Amino acid sequence: MTSNPGVKYRRSTSYKITFPTLPSLNTQPGEVDLYQQHGSHDVLYLKFIRASKLWQKYLETGTPVLFTWKQGKNSGSWIGYVTHVKTQDAAQERRELTVICSSATYLLKERATRTWTNKTVTDVARIIAKEFGFTLVTEPSKRKFEQLSIAGESYWEWLREHGNKIGYGLTFNGTELIFKPFDSLLNESTFNSPTLSTGDKLTSANVKALDRTLDLFELDKTDFNESSHNLFARKQISGVNPFTGKTINKNSTPSSPKDSSRAKIPKTFFNEFSTEVVHSESFAKSTAEDSAANSSFSFPAKARGQGDPRISPLKAINVAGTGAESDGFWLVDQVHHAFNITGLYEVELSLVTDGIGNTVSSPFRKSALNFNNTINVEQKILNDSQRNPRKRGSTGLISKSGSFAAELDQGFNSSNTRWRGQ
Repeated sequence: MTSNPGVKYRRSTSYKITFPTLPSLNTQPGEVDLYQQHGSHDVLYLKFIRASKLWQKYLETGTPVLFTWKQGKNSGSWIGYVTHVKTQDAAQERRELTVICSSATYLLKERATRTWTNKTVTDVARIIAKEFGFTLVTEPSKRKFEQLSIAGESYWEWLREHGNKIGYGLTFNGTELIFKPFDSLLNESTFNSPTLSTGDKLTSANVKALDRTLDLFELDKTDFNESSHNLFARKQISGVNPFTGKTINKNSTPSSPKDSSRAKIPKTFFNEFSTEVVHSESFAKSTAEDSAANSSFSFPAKARGQGDPRISPLKAINVAGTGAESDGFWLVDQVHHAFNITGLYEVELSLVTDGIGNTVSSPFRKSALNFNNTINVEQKILNDSQRNPRKRGSTGLISKSGSFAAELDQGFNSSNTRWRGQ
């Protein structure tokens, strides 16, 4: 690798697929595609150039899979379960086999009907995480609800929906569920963020061995993006106090210059009215603020460039060489990682930010012009106070029966082998 963060060797990545309960299957795929988006389960595609009846026989829905990759000093890992095996049977030499996998959060597709009283959303998220063997990484939310219910939807859908209500983003890393406000996610990841730089724009992409890291950046400049999941609008919350009969009206705007990561914040054009039931002034005020916080990161862009193991949903990347209004930190909304056995590793990205103009540094967020990775002291103290940092990210395979199944005994229907946080 090179000391210049804006350039990288094009074919410098190696990867490995492992089936921990099927060690005899060790052939490596020619191509790997990993699709990630915050609030969604990851999907991994393993593409082999030869079909195999043995693989089709052994691999079942629920077979554990481990994908690791390495690029210079940085490495990444991903765990999940096999969900599909697609094979071709045709009169041709190349008959592909594709193994499709889902992230470890696949288990949260389980649907339920249950109720909790006098809890915050993060209280319930912690209960759910513990029941499924996940570790919850969060910041306690403020609003306490008289009643929170799951009414037939999946646990994952419930977490995503209620994360929206309180202005929290939902993503994961292995068996860690990450459930935090968007600004916190940005601040804590800028200290180890990859730099994607346009570099020399006169040379075509994928021509040089030591090449630029950003091949395309497409900015969609607008003050009101209607394709956003959460509109950049003034949030209006209304209700009636059941004891006094007094009408309650509270509102909040998505962002303000003092807490934004960008120098300029557009003004809101429209009002958005919530149907959420509120019965007190304080609850209405918190509801409006949470809804507004969830709409701050509404300004989009798309990018394509060289991959980096540090790129994942709701983490920061540092864009350079595109101009004053777009250079700086962006939060990853979704990413497609594309790997090839030749060492080529590229990404396609959907990005979001919370304003326009230069990135504003803060005591808890380094300057975008500072390409050196330094320690985020505030985040380190927070991690140390919440739990033992040595256990962060520790994951293993657990079998309820006490012993691992034979190779022919795979999947959710045959074995009880699951990924669990330790």
